Amino acid sequence: MKTRNGSQILLAQGESVTFTVKRRKDTPCKAGWTMSGWESCDPEQQPDDHTRVRVCKAPQTIGAKCNSTVAVDFSKANQGTYDPDEEYDVTIQGETGTPMTIPFSPPPVLNGQTFHFQVPR
Repeated sequence: MKTRNGSQILLAQGESVTFTVKRRKDTPCKAGWTMSGWESCDPEQQPDDHTRVRVCKAPQTIGAKCNSTVAVDFSKANQGTYDPDEEYDVTIQGETGTPMTIPFSPPPVLNGQTFHFQVPR
């Protein structure tokens, strides 16, 4: 796995990719993944209340594209504001290369992101 132009992630044919989202505070993780275009994806695992993990296998077809969208859930306090110390950490790890970790903080910061992958020619 390696990043190209900072926006697209290149994968080897059939490469396994692990997607992890972890909530930093005591509240349970309510984030989730939506996958499209992958050869296969394992059911989501929840090793603890703060973490959700999914493993997907890249397509075998050269030139194939696939996407993974993570949506995080920040809860407002009774006063209608968000805890500024709240955070979700999203990590994407292929079989090779350096893992990517992206932090998500409360709004107005993004509450999710789509990651684009391709099996290069």
